[in-house]
Amino acid sequence: MDGDIADQPTAYVKVENRAAKVYNNQIFRTINELVPPDYILLNTRAHADTEAMFFSDRTVYQFWLDEKEFAEVRARGQKVAVLHDFNKQCLPPYILNDSTVLVIDVLQQ
Repeated sequence: MDGDIADQPTAYVKVENRAAKVYNNQIFRTINELVPPDYILLNTRAHADTEAMFFSDRTVYQFWLDEKEFAEVRARGQKVAVLHDFNKQCLPPYILNDSTVLVIDVLQQ
């Protein structure tokens, strides 16, 4: 085996990019400091929402809501925070143009 054993996939764990996962989990550990308690958080990487909720007390969703869902959530008075764009996952204008949305300016890997 070449490299660090922590970077090697096993029959049970597929390692895509361990350094990125460690980095993102450090961000997730700070969510309670970055996002007020009455907000939901959108725009994590695929399947990272569970990890983000594990490290915080916030409700977290991967990606973002479509325009109709977003409007319904906002109509109910739910406050929304979003993680900054990353890679090719760019937030849509209907979210970015909403002045009530809290944009968390940290970059996921």
